[in-house]
Amino acid sequence: ACLAGSYKGATGPIACTLCDAGKFSGDASGATSVNTCQTCGQDQTSDPGASVCGCDLGYTGADGGPCSQCGEGTYKGTIGSVECTTCGDNSFSNAGSTASSDCSCAAGNTFVVDACVACEPGTFKASNGAGACTLCDAGKYSGATGATSNVCIACPFFSSTSSTGSSVVTDCSCIAGYIGTVMTASSTCSPCPAGYLQTTPGSTSCDPC
Repeated sequence: ACLAGSYKGATGPIACTLCDAGKFSGDASGATSVNTCQTCGQDQTSDPGASVCGCDLGYTGADGGPCSQCGEGTYKGTIGSVECTTCGDNSFSNAGSTASSDCSCAAGNTFVVDACVACEPGTFKASNGAGACTLCDAGKYSGATGATSNVCIACPFFSSTSSTGSSVVTDCSCIAGYIGTVMTASSTCSPCPAGYLQTTPGSTSCDPC
């Protein structure tokens, strides 16, 4: 007799025919018609000759269903009842993902060599993906690691940084025409008095004109 997942509609020494992919037959009593092969249920599929359907790629559950979509941050690349696999550290995938390649670095992380690592202080990344972290603008700084939004803080009044990507307030220095030492967010830069000037940012004294 033909095994489950197959049928034979004619007499003679011909082989049993397998049910098509995406169909199944649990009839193990020697099916004689293609009508024995039934279409798999929602979110299920099968290889040819299946006796039961399994959950499709991106879905998990018992053979025969019901099947649930893999959640965000997971994936499943095989048919059947295996559980969804969690993406690596600091990575993300959309619900229903079907391969490890669907996992990308989560917001606040960037791809370095072969792993997703947190954005360093002085940078941020607001979206998922392998893109680079964005540097804080000149005149701003941030001490946050793994920032997922622009949390860069402006330097105190009349001070700025010499470059982008600053991570501490002490990277700020008083601009030309002002003097002082920036040590905290409340530090102040004072203007040079009349008759004096200062053309070098970060100076602590003014020079006579």
